[in-house]
Amino acid sequence: MSSSITSSNYYNVSSSSNNGISGLMSGMDTDSMVKKMLSATQAKIDKQNQLKTTTEWKQTIYQGAVSDINTFKSKYFDSTYGSTLSTNLASPSFFNSMISSVTSGSSVKVVGSSSSAATGEMSVIVSQLASAAQISSGSKMSGTQTITGSAMDVTSIKNTITSGKELAITLSLDGTAKTLTFSSADFSGEIDASTIKSALDAEITKAFGSYVNATMSADNKLTFSLNLKDTYGVIEEGHELAITGADAKSFGITPGVSTLISGGTKLGDLAGIQGDKYSFTINGSTFEFSSGDTVSSMMNKINSGDAGVKISYSSMTDKFSMQTATTGEQYGISMEQDCGNLLSAIFGSSAVSAASKSSSAILQAGSISTAGLDSAYTTTSAAMNMTVNGKAYTFTLADSGTTYTKTDVENKLNEWLATTFGQTSGTSNISYADGKLTTAAGYAVSFAKTTVDTSDSAAVAAAAKTDLALAFGFSTNGSSNAVTGDTNIADVLQLEGLSFLKSDGTTAATTLSDIASFSNGGTSYSISYSDGHLLISGTSALDLTGTGLESLFGTTVELGSGTMAADAVTAGTDALLKINNVDTSRSSNTFTVGGITLTATKANASETTVIGTTRDTDSIVSAIKSFVSDYNTMISSFYSLTTEDPDYRDYPPLTDAQKEEMSDTEIETWTKKAKIGLVRSDANITSFMSSLRTAMDTTCKKAGIALYSIGIETSAWDLTGKLTIDETALKSALATDPEAVATLFTDSTDGLAKQISTICDKTAKLSAASPGSLVAIAGANGWAVNAKTNDMYQKLSSISDKLDDLKDKYDDEKERYWAKFTAMETAMARYSSQSSMITSTFSS
Repeated sequence: MSSSITSSNYYNVSSSSNNGISGLMSGMDTDSMVKKMLSATQAKIDKQNQLKTTTEWKQTIYQGAVSDINTFKSKYFDSTYGSTLSTNLASPSFFNSMISSVTSGSSVKVVGSSSSAATGEMSVIVSQLASAAQISSGSKMSGTQTITGSAMDVTSIKNTITSGKELAITLSLDGTAKTLTFSSADFSGEIDASTIKSALDAEITKAFGSYVNATMSADNKLTFSLNLKDTYGVIEEGHELAITGADAKSFGITPGVSTLISGGTKLGDLAGIQGDKYSFTINGSTFEFSSGDTVSSMMNKINSGDAGVKISYSSMTDKFSMQTATTGEQYGISMEQDCGNLLSAIFGSSAVSAASKSSSAILQAGSISTAGLDSAYTTTSAAMNMTVNGKAYTFTLADSGTTYTKTDVENKLNEWLATTFGQTSGTSNISYADGKLTTAAGYAVSFAKTTVDTSDSAAVAAAAKTDLALAFGFSTNGSSNAVTGDTNIADVLQLEGLSFLKSDGTTAATTLSDIASFSNGGTSYSISYSDGHLLISGTSALDLTGTGLESLFGTTVELGSGTMAADAVTAGTDALLKINNVDTSRSSNTFTVGGITLTATKANASETTVIGTTRDTDSIVSAIKSFVSDYNTMISSFYSLTTEDPDYRDYPPLTDAQKEEMSDTEIETWTKKAKIGLVRSDANITSFMSSLRTAMDTTCKKAGIALYSIGIETSAWDLTGKLTIDETALKSALATDPEAVATLFTDSTDGLAKQISTICDKTAKLSAASPGSLVAIAGANGWAVNAKTNDMYQKLSSISDKLDDLKDKYDDEKERYWAKFTAMETAMARYSSQSSMITSTFSS
């Protein structure tokens, strides 16, 4: 390929086009003539573009060298405090790398060794392992491992089957799911509760044999139970039966129910639980929960708290266990209940007695009173947002071209309330009439306070057209049926028909905050109001049968001191050890002795485990071999860059015009040659290489040896300066005088790490105040500190300025030349026109 191809180029597209008349009258090739007239300026532009490209290429080469040098230095000579690189030849600790292993016995395992470990052997006897203090559930948390539903909907099942459709429910036993299908083929006669039960038994037997049983009560309630027995005929623990499928509802079963509790189980559903609020302390940290909180949220809160314990649940045993987060006999568990019996239900009342007070379910007023809709109220579309039992609901009047009156809105609202929240004994659980929203027990209703300025009547009237909560007045102040201490007892649904006394024991209480006691048949109960609940207090179990308080607290309320029994917790233990015949103990089974970290795995007072420690010569040799390999790669690359022939002189960067005449392969080949030799004999790179070669041959005074003393030297015939390594000689040096080898690399005065780091920094240091020579010249890739102050950036900026000037000059000249040619063409056109007229005149 010739290196003298045409270098003509035009810096932009407009140079080959014009706004004038191109040879229309003269017949001249005006475009070509203008280009030739601009060629001198174009040549200057080409020259500056080529200089810019060459400078950018050199900058890339220099930045690549900076990156290579710094990568090499950081890999092998990291002086950062605490560096733990496995190839850090600057660290004395690296050369003291030790490796420990068990040579006999099995009571401990080696976790790791530090540089402080001494060579030799260590003997360890483990007579006791460290353990955490622990307490476990006293009984199963799911109660009996059964599932009992409500009464079967026999009519629904019969109608479905007789219509030719199928019913299906899925039973899962320990994760194995089987679908039970029921169709008309399963019934030969009348479809009633008895034949449905028979069909169910047949399907269960087909799916699970006798492992799952189903029984039915007189009121058609199904109970599913497990029948998995061990070799002694005892029902096994740890099995789970779950029932899913939408049709399960027809059988009286809630889809998703299981014989075991899960993370989503509510605390109020745990076996033996009482009350709605639970408060207790563990190791001085207070925890509070309600019956609506889940098992998962309880465990997460305790485990992430400051009590220093971990609580978990095992489906195998259906029990909870709690243990200290840290092993050792100095760490314990102390618990005390302030309200409720959650801890008693989990760990047993013999371990933790119930608190001295128990909480009722949350109290609520039976209605929310409001001004109601204005008699003249109308709307075409509107909506009302409300929250019921913590869930958001929206009642909507769709825009159907109808105008809704006050009566229409109220009727539509009541229809929606009945459909959405159901009815009890024919009465809607939530209903509206005459400015009052009436709620049944168990329905907590609230409205968010409006964001409309209620002092602006016009704004309220406008918003009320579409906002029914505001139109009714529910959101004016954010109404709810939640109670406060000032709520009248007569307005609280759960307290209907009950009378309470004030603190004097004789005066009837009128508001919730007045309540101090309740009297029934000569027996007085201490009751008070707190944060939406009633609290009943005492020091022993209360039988509330016939008192009227059963719906609030249950028939029996366990009360006590709330304290933990002294023997409830299995105390933690320390690991008891004999190390090199010296008795000692540790609070953890993982411990460090003499720079060796060990984990005790079993207690066996009659077994001696021996740990042997030696210098990790293999790791040291591997790191030094890696150092030599990477050094040679870097040096070889730099040697090639600084000694290659200067082909770039014959292959200047291609202009755009030249590229248009060449194939992609030709362009790639040309460009590759254009980069060869750009840094030939570069003083900065060659000086770096020379300094490194000198360092490699230098004797460390304190160590008394050089690299060649340990089998690493430069080949006399190799001009690149690459190193060779005699692995046998290196290992011999490490075995005979490891301290000297370490000093050769790590001495702070003239060790190799010090020398090489200094040489690297002189060339490639990333520093604003004192950058390395190549960094000052070319900057560093990805390093912004001197990105606009390095020499090459300044040079490139100067080139860009010259290019801008030349391009302006080019444009001015082109415009001037075209103006002249256009004027000429215009004059010629005028002359031609006049000549035609004269000719025409005389010829006529």
